[in-house]
Amino acid sequence: MKVRIISWNIWDIPFWFSVRRHERIHQIGHFLREHQADIIALQESFDIKHRDLILKDLGEEYFITEGYDRSRRVFLFKKFDLTGGLVIYSKYPIIASSFEPFGRKLRYGLVERVGRKGFLKSVIKVNSVSLLVINTHLFTGSHIIAEMFRQRQISNILDKIERLRGEIPVFLMGDLNADFEQETKAEALLLRSGFKDSAKILNKSISSLTTYNKDNKYTHVWFNDTNRDQRLDYILVRDLEKFNIKLTNFEVIKQSSKNLLSDHDPVMVDVEVG
Repeated sequence: MKVRIISWNIWDIPFWFSVRRHERIHQIGHFLREHQADIIALQESFDIKHRDLILKDLGEEYFITEGYDRSRRVFLFKKFDLTGGLVIYSKYPIIASSFEPFGRKLRYGLVERVGRKGFLKSVIKVNSVSLLVINTHLFTGSHIIAEMFRQRQISNILDKIERLRGEIPVFLMGDLNADFEQETKAEALLLRSGFKDSAKILNKSISSLTTYNKDNKYTHVWFNDTNRDQRLDYILVRDLEKFNIKLTNFEVIKQSSKNLLSDHDPVMVDVEVG
């Protein structure tokens, strides 16, 4: 059975600088349906009303992670979600889910604390096989301090799931805000824990897999600014072969420049289960 998994930072931040937010959200569910997504991990999905809209557009056959509709107040007048902007949708039953925020020491700075960053874990039942899907959004920045925080956040995630090693196939995905060709220490942490980059498993040309690109007009709005193409979004896998799961495809879904829905391009894998 083929299962398609998509991870996407949708840039749904409830502030003025996230331009055309409502217009974009009204198209995201349809976009994901068009690309036949079975399991969807979204980042920067902070607006719980928009989560409902995406679910409605996806259709009645989709499940959503529990607690997705709980909110908190930020700066007294804005409502944000309680799961760090992270949500998972699935055509297959989500039999368990939980969000773990990173500790305050791992969320240094106003942006990280407002975003309440952490990781969302879901166990999804695909026929007789259970998959552990982990959705996360790591520390933002290109300086050495940001790299250090990302390493610590990765270590935090790995510590929490180490006891499951070899017991369940794991998909770890999201906006990792890292270029593993440069941040080799972060990638080494993941490799030691058994994770592999799905793109590298399939021998993809890494230089063609950038997801945050300077020709995307939304990467030059307010706080967003880039003068180079970057690979920030990943789908990492562990222990697939032990459960007869095979990767068959990986790609970055390039958005049309005439109808951009986010500042990031989504990433996608196809797997054969069973």
